[in-house]
Amino acid sequence: MNKTNILEVEGLNIGYRSLQVLWDINIEVKKNTIVSIIGANGSGKSTLVKAITGIIPIMSGRIKFREKEISNLLPHERVKERLVMIPDERGLFPEMTVLENLQMGGYPIKDKAKIEEAIIWGFDLFPILKKRAHQNAGSLSGGEQQMLAMAKALVAQPQLLILDEPSSGLAPIIIDKMFQVLIDIKKKNITVLLVEQNVRRSLKISDYCYVLENGRIGMEGLSASIKDKEEIKELYLGM
Repeated sequence: MNKTNILEVEGLNIGYRSLQVLWDINIEVKKNTIVSIIGANGSGKSTLVKAITGIIPIMSGRIKFREKEISNLLPHERVKERLVMIPDERGLFPEMTVLENLQMGGYPIKDKAKIEEAIIWGFDLFPILKKRAHQNAGSLSGGEQQMLAMAKALVAQPQLLILDEPSSGLAPIIIDKMFQVLIDIKKKNITVLLVEQNVRRSLKISDYCYVLENGRIGMEGLSASIKDKEEIKELYLGM
């Protein structure tokens, strides 16, 4: 494994029962970068990140994280390795308070001081969460729940944070905040793998991009060069 890579996916084939969805997927994610995965609806983006995090099994291939093969690890074991995902359904505990959700995010961390420090950082990133600290998560607005999901994930001390459609259904002002936070956490040496429907914004903040087409990697390259491709402009940027 290239030591500048935090994640390597090699020859991954993924399916549901007898139906194959992804074929021969190879991706690399370098440390301290933002990598985006884009593609049309149904192209397999969410399936790919769910396989990387162990939510769904793979048919063949391998996944290496921080130079260790994790292909057979369970999802919670991958979290302990510091690979953390915010799913599109956010993964919150609606009957628990904001603070309790954040504390639950720290379950793989033994150092309580680090958990407290991360919770404080989450409140700094999203001040509204501090005001809602003792409010049940289920009573928050959609934007506030997405903020809580991100703050909860950060309490787990990720080295790689995976996000699946984080801007879905959010107001523009909240989307602006989310993308700014991704830039901020990259500065804290947290690597980001981003599946995002807002292709324009995704390409703007990411360093590298993979384009999924019909279950395969159809294109890859530096995000700055990908966004100038004519087919990308036509299909995703409305140009």
